[in-house]
Amino acid sequence: MRIRPTRALHRVVLVSALASILCGCDAPSLRNGPLSFLASKGDKDIATELYRRVTQGDEAALAELIERTEKRKDWYAAFFAGLSFDPNSHNRGVKPDAVKAAMLYRSAIELPAARHNLALLLLSGVSYDPKPKEGEAAQQFDPIQLLELAATKRVESMLLLAVLFERGFGSVKPNAALSAQWYLKAVEFSKDRRAQTRLGIAYLEGRGVAQDTFKGQELLLSAAKAGSSEALYRLALLDQPDVQAAQWMSVAAMTDAAYGAAAQAALSKVSGRDQEEIKRRASLWVHAHQLERQLPAFTEPIGSP
Repeated sequence: MRIRPTRALHRVVLVSALASILCGCDAPSLRNGPLSFLASKGDKDIATELYRRVTQGDEAALAELIERTEKRKDWYAAFFAGLSFDPNSHNRGVKPDAVKAAMLYRSAIELPAARHNLALLLLSGVSYDPKPKEGEAAQQFDPIQLLELAATKRVESMLLLAVLFERGFGSVKPNAALSAQWYLKAVEFSKDRRAQTRLGIAYLEGRGVAQDTFKGQELLLSAAKAGSSEALYRLALLDQPDVQAAQWMSVAAMTDAAYGAAAQAALSKVSGRDQEEIKRRASLWVHAHQLERQLPAFTEPIGSP
């Protein structure tokens, strides 16, 4: 007897497919069997909840993540299992194992966050030999290529690439032009204040881009308004009257104590009356512009796929 799919089942398939397209998200379960789309969102939710339990010391939750990785080929379970073993994820109750974390991230390699986290491990010197599946050729992973793939959706990867090319690291040679390009991508993607700051400095100094003082100052000011202490510090170093320089430096010190000595030095160049006015205006600036928005760290593992 031939079984025909019901209209309800057709409707579920269509809705699931449309939802995946509209949200623009990866849907790993669509590739793991004819009916696995039914659990695509549930897979992520379940894995997220299991990881929450892992962070509270639940060993059974970690075992379930590993089981879902091995038996269901669940990318989200593999990602969170990798995060559980990642030495840089600060999980309590789980013995760090960088090689195991790398292998689990490999199982979730289609997720941009897994690519980023695996690249971090490889950059830190972790070495492992991923055994290819039957019928597949051996695959070597390059951290830069992994980050470039992840950077299509993750600003953390854009920033890490920019920093690597700015400073150089291991076999990665400094490349000011590539660094500026990645900072620009991060600015266009999310107006990240760290990227605005570094790109602004690049324009001021003509590193990797044509020197453009106006564009550099514009980027620094935008970053400063978003709460970048480094941008405030750099604005204070520009050629300007001592009173204005002291005001920028005072704001920088109010947002980051590391600039305290520099602020005192700048204030010593102006009169006592001006110092009081500068401090008052600096407080007003902080109140008007300083944001408490937490930015995603890009030198630590990404905690969510």
